[in-house]
Amino acid sequence: MLASVVRRVERDFHNRCAATYAPTELVAGELRRRGFERVSVSGRGVDTVRFRPDRPGAVAARARWPEGDGPRILCVARLAREKRLDRLVDLALREPGMRVLLVGDGPCREQLAGAAPPNLGLAGALEGDELADVYSAADVFGLRPRRRRGARRWRRRADRRR
Repeated sequence: MLASVVRRVERDFHNRCAATYAPTELVAGELRRRGFERVSVSGRGVDTVRFRPDRPGAVAARARWPEGDGPRILCVARLAREKRLDRLVDLALREPGMRVLLVGDGPCREQLAGAAPPNLGLAGALEGDELADVYSAADVFGLRPRRRRGARRWRRRADRRR
């Protein structure tokens, strides 16, 4: 009974919106079957026409990295404390041969700019072709390691029940 009320509220909410986006035609069909109106498929994935290794703008984009002969490492992120980008700054300090370009903006921009060694550049927020060009110019794409808090949290809960 509660599930049907929740579904009705959800459907009514979405039907007041200009559009509801679904990732696939299969999901869109299911939403339409459940009474959702104005459902569009947004798709998912990467635009492989725009984001490709052989972009002509990649040559010019290489100038965004700090000077040097080391590999061009790209990190695209929101510049926020929870991203732990201080670790990227520490890595750049330990490995002066690396050339790191940090793309993004956020509340920690000033702090990161003040702490950045000469081999770490901040490009600010980039979009569209500019972003695609730096991806194309990079030798390595750096990702922040994921935390595994969930597993620890579940273990703690299980231990409390014993």
